[in-house]
Amino acid sequence: MKMFSITKPPFHPPLRGKQEVLAEWNTVPKTQENITFSYEILSVEEHFGLAHWSAKFTKLPSHQKIHLDGIFKVSLNAKGSCMEFHQWWNSEV
Repeated sequence: MKMFSITKPPFHPPLRGKQEVLAEWNTVPKTQENITFSYEILSVEEHFGLAHWSAKFTKLPSHQKIHLDGIFKVSLNAKGSCMEFHQWWNSEV
């Protein structure tokens, strides 16, 4: 059984376990406003799925406009629970 993890951008250590993931996801939205997000499913295979995503937001407190464009790779177990979640993105400032 694989441990749930989220891979951050290159050269950043991955988040591991539910507590690290929750801490990240509870913090990040507090640093952004005017958020828009879209995605497109690219592929669904037996053990994982791939999606292309895009996000635009205003970073706080600098009010800098950010555009992220990336890929999700998600692996689910037989019950539909996420076991691995990898994300990669490029940013346009």
